[in-house]
Amino acid sequence: MRIAVVGLLMLGLAINASACSDEAPPVTEGGGSSSSGSSGSSSGNGVDAGSLVDGPTGRPDPARLCDPLAQRGQDVEATVYSGAPPPAIGGTITPGTYELVLLERYTGTSSGPPAEDPEGGEPRPPTSDPGGGRATIYILGNALRFVESWGTYGSLPPDSTRGVSYVAKETALETIEECPSAGKTKSIQYTVQGNSITLITDTYRQIYQRSLEQGAE
Repeated sequence: MRIAVVGLLMLGLAINASACSDEAPPVTEGGGSSSSGSSGSSSGNGVDAGSLVDGPTGRPDPARLCDPLAQRGQDVEATVYSGAPPPAIGGTITPGTYELVLLERYTGTSSGPPAEDPEGGEPRPPTSDPGGGRATIYILGNALRFVESWGTYGSLPPDSTRGVSYVAKETALETIEECPSAGKTKSIQYTVQGNSITLITDTYRQIYQRSLEQGAE
């Protein structure tokens, strides 16, 4: 009887020891391994706005604004309308890459082309040619970088690059050209609707669509 009791006690101790050995060892603070599935924000292959700012002036660095950028837009033929373009409504601008998708030209009257642009800008097409363009805007927090070509649809010239700093005030972008030349100021009426931004220049009403592709910005 005594032998049987001792045997049962020894068996119980063996089972308890086996159970303890199967438990995971405690993890000390800072130890152990982790498999985190967190996803951080990615800036894609865009341009760091901070790297373009000139320290002394706080404005974009002209030497960087005209660095080569990809042209993502396609050739767009302008559509001619009589009268004046719809009024601008302004809006909050989201930085990103915007491609020209629509181009409208308004005659300013019930018939005939508008008067010559007194402030320069895109070349005004002849009456028989509605004109065309190809453009991409890279919008930063305080700068617009244009890769653009304007002229006769079907035979547009090579792209050129232009950079301006801007401040949005109500329905206008108050811009200062930084490169390739510097100092020229211009007020551009604009409208933001969803993922699009419209610029109303002296020649065209330009409608750009924001690219939502991964790595576009």
